Amino acid sequence: MDSLEQFTLSVVIPVYNEDRTLERIVEVVRNVPIRKEIILIDDCSKDGSYNIMRSFKNDDQNTFVCLKHDVNKGKGAALRTGFAAATGDITIIQDADLEYDPNEYPRLLAPILEGKADVVFGSRFMGGMPHRVLYYWHSVGNKFLTTLSNFFTNLNLTDMETCYKVFKTDVIKQILPSLQQNRFGFEPEITAKVAKADLRIYEVGISYFGRTYKEGKKIGWKDGFRAIYCIIKYGLFDRNRLTAIPCLSPFCYTVYERIWGEMVKAIVHNVILIMSGCVGLRFGADCSKQYCMMGGKKIVGCATDASFFTVHSRKNVRPKGRIIMEA
Repeated sequence: MDSLEQFTLSVVIPVYNEDRTLERIVEVVRNVPIRKEIILIDDCSKDGSYNIMRSFKNDDQNTFVCLKHDVNKGKGAALRTGFAAATGDITIIQDADLEYDPNEYPRLLAPILEGKADVVFGSRFMGGMPHRVLYYWHSVGNKFLTTLSNFFTNLNLTDMETCYKVFKTDVIKQILPSLQQNRFGFEPEITAKVAKADLRIYEVGISYFGRTYKEGKKIGWKDGFRAIYCIIKYGLFDRNRLTAIPCLSPFCYTVYERIWGEMVKAIVHNVILIMSGCVGLRFGADCSKQYCMMGGKKIVGCATDASFFTVHSRKNVRPKGRIIMEA
């Protein structure tokens, strides 16, 4: 994909009671000079949103796909429905309000088109672009949630909660079966899962024209607490992930040495981590994985450099990487 003319962009737009802005945002999306598949998912709106959706007509550059939920399920559920229907080369999330500008698609797509990224986040806080001044405590909350998310994912994002997330379509299709969150918990969940997938993630500065609650803003303080729950859940206790035991800090070494030779079990949902003095892991210069069966679980080692290391006895318990168990 060397240019904007050689691919199709799937634009996934969840819709819930957006009859005041839907026509305007779709018109802006339509006019972006890229071949697009515009997927609109009505999440059981109570206004005329669905009728507006059905009025849109295909043209040379735009194909419309209109989907509908019979009951209100939430933004995350609507996005899953849209991802499942996407057939383009790249998929982007677009809110149905006017807070995010579709004219910035080319800049968001550039890292993927240039072969540098698999996922791109559009950041409202990187600076350099227009940004409507609104709620102070919302900005504090956003920065707190992003920092907390970064703590668990080891990413250095500036805006985890952003709407603009862009994926290679095959990447989001692979992650799709594991997605669970129906509402705004989708944002920390997808962030955690792309981080665990070891994908190339970029951030690009974007403009932001936030709206007030009188203008239709929906996210509230309850969603903030839900985001904290999801950050912790998918950072520590996700059943569909590899559970890591870092072995890098002196504190970890001390604890590791004290428990060495004893069987230690930490039960997290259906994941059992077992460490024992008889474990042996070896890694080659090509960082290929070596496996050791222990307690019915497969232990996987990940080297952080090209040197060999072996964990084999009480006197040699300081690996240069980390030990992780496949859940």
